[in-house]
Amino acid sequence: MKKIMMVVYAFILFSMVACSFRPHTFEIPNAKKITVISGNTGQSIEITDADSIQYITDNIYGLTYTRGEKVNSDGWSYGLTWSDENGNEVEKVTVLNEYTIIYEGRYYKGMEADYEIDLAFLEKLFEE
Repeated sequence: MKKIMMVVYAFILFSMVACSFRPHTFEIPNAKKITVISGNTGQSIEITDADSIQYITDNIYGLTYTRGEKVNSDGWSYGLTWSDENGNEVEKVTVLNEYTIIYEGRYYKGMEADYEIDLAFLEKLFEE
């Protein structure tokens, strides 16, 4: 009986670990506006230019992510909120760095070594 319980516990533990490393992609529907907040200054801007919206969306959407642990930090680079034509929030992501985002209270790390979130583009938006 003890061996059976150990096998069951091992299976449960394995299942939990395997689920946390499952690749995850984000589907962000067509949006009419992205609100970008700088984690450094607190400044907020609204992006309504279709090309910029598409670029930011493709840049975030282009990565495949692995789900990590629950958020345990206060620092972040940019907050991104996609809104529809009625101003309703469609999606929300917090960018920590070139490879990591926060989504629904968890860290997600990009899996592609040669692809990263374009922080320079986001930074440039605040200079215009």
